[in-house]
Amino acid sequence: MADLANGSVGNFSATLIMNDLVVSNRDVYLKINMKGAGINATSNPNWMLNSPVNISGGETVMLSSFEMKDYFAYDNLVGLSPDQFNALLPEGTYTITFEVFDYNNPNVPISNKVFFNFTISHGLPPEIIFPTAANGELSSNFIFMRWTPAGRDLQSRPY
Repeated sequence: MADLANGSVGNFSATLIMNDLVVSNRDVYLKINMKGAGINATSNPNWMLNSPVNISGGETVMLSSFEMKDYFAYDNLVGLSPDQFNALLPEGTYTITFEVFDYNNPNVPISNKVFFNFTISHGLPPEIIFPTAANGELSSNFIFMRWTPAGRDLQSRPY
């Protein structure tokens, strides 16, 4: 969660679409809920974004992970311990729910809840092929290594 709170998750975004064409300059904000793998985090009911998102009828507004980082700040969520917040999310399946609220009337939702499911898998580290423990001690300043990626999703693993 800490990565979401600092805006460093590059491929995370939300798109807001105002379908009501007669609405003009409406200030809104989001409430978020994330559940799965022992995590149950919800937007703090006593918190609102300092500056709202403004949207008009027929308009589409895309929010990047950086623009959404305040929603995931520790103080703006309830249901997480500091350890859960600062650790990697556990492997498993999660559901994140977004709901849009009127900024000037904060208890009034103006959208349906939107659910998004995703799975987190941390993968395995690479497997060292050479040198092995059977090769004895290494006395050189240079160590030549051979390794192979382990597990699935080999294309996106940074080693």
